[in-house]
Amino acid sequence: MSPYPLLILMLVALIAINSGTVIWHSLVLLLGQPPVYEISYSYTGSSVPLIHPMINELPLTTLTLQESTHFRWNENSSVSHDEFRTLIKYPDLSILGPNHRMTILSWYHNLHCIAQIRAALLDHNDPVSTPGHFSHCLQYLRQLLLCGASDMLEEGDFMEKNFNFDRVGSDLVCYDFEIALETLRTEMDTFEEWKSNGWHD
Repeated sequence: MSPYPLLILMLVALIAINSGTVIWHSLVLLLGQPPVYEISYSYTGSSVPLIHPMINELPLTTLTLQESTHFRWNENSSVSHDEFRTLIKYPDLSILGPNHRMTILSWYHNLHCIAQIRAALLDHNDPVSTPGHFSHCLQYLRQLLLCGASDMLEEGDFMEKNFNFDRVGSDLVCYDFEIALETLRTEMDTFEEWKSNGWHD
């Protein structure tokens, strides 16, 4: 028996599969992707998103790395204390959903930890920045930095720089934190209005 009929049959099957694939892809392009269903949250119990919804609306901006004369960790002055206090004056709570669920954004927790590590370095007897708190903050920042796994490239070897003279570094691309802060302030204003109305909508 000649092998040609079998080869022809296999060739026809391959053509049919390829044609079907092309037609399917064409239909997807013409008709659009299948609908993506949005997940809704009740903001009660564990029904809370992992990431704040504003992330979808935050524009990107640039931040130039620089050696600042502000935020000196080893300066025990009222000016320096005030500068570090600004880190933890940001809106520390995010209030979302119809139940006004309160959460904390991780980047605020980061800023809090920077301020607490500085306080512990300045005063080993600080009543808030205890050894346990200090250790927690180091571990928290370590894990958050690993989680972020930033892949932005910096020029040069930072270990070779003289930071007294090389005061400006690379530009980073970041989410616009000023708009993020404005979002949190708006949430807080809405919450305060809700409270003033007797804790009901």
